[in-house]
Amino acid sequence: MSLIILPAVLVFIGVIVLWLIAELKWSKRTRITLGLVLLTFSLTLAILITTAVTQLDTNSYYAASVKTLLDETIEALEAEEDGFSERLKAFRQSQKLTYESRSNLLESARAFREEGKRIRTEQVAAGQRPARSESE
Repeated sequence: MSLIILPAVLVFIGVIVLWLIAELKWSKRTRITLGLVLLTFSLTLAILITTAVTQLDTNSYYAASVKTLLDETIEALEAEEDGFSERLKAFRQSQKLTYESRSNLLESARAFREEGKRIRTEQVAAGQRPARSESE
């Protein structure tokens, strides 16, 4: 998408310069034509930029969700958390992701991670698992 936006911005700036020059030196017909081209190009450029920003936002949202889930999975496996597989399957079942909806994936992943931390803390407190240091 960025390969399209940068040249589009450069062409947009070029058309603005031509239009400004036309305002001073060229005919009325040329000025009107360049003005219409500029308006059309402005709308197209705005749509391209909006699409790019939306895609970037969506990609970063899902990347943060995946990172949270991976971090939780690694910690649970390292701690040999009891019932983690079932908890992960239940999480997957609870998600109703569609193309149109994020279904609060990031918020749910963060809650899943906090639940895992609580479970592991309780297991350590109950003496079921030894506390692990960060260096292990």
